[in-house]
Amino acid sequence: MKLLREPQFSRNFRIKIEKEWFGVLTRLGAFLGIPVSKLRVFFIYSTYATAGIFFFIYLGLAFALWVKDIFFIRRPNVFDL
Repeated sequence: MKLLREPQFSRNFRIKIEKEWFGVLTRLGAFLGIPVSKLRVFFIYSTYATAGIFFFIYLGLAFALWVKDIFFIRRPNVFDL
């Protein structure tokens, strides 16, 4: 079975992108003197926390609309009769 090799251009491009994009936390940790694993965990947890906040706001607004519909019953219009 013959293995397919990655073209040289795409391999060089992939290595360059990996060094520039995925090395951000490594360089930041080296600059601040913080272990990279701690930074990665912080960014993962902060991503879930910020996404979770908006989800709970959405649930709160949906609950408020449900409560509003319970207390304010729409009366039929005179022209609907």
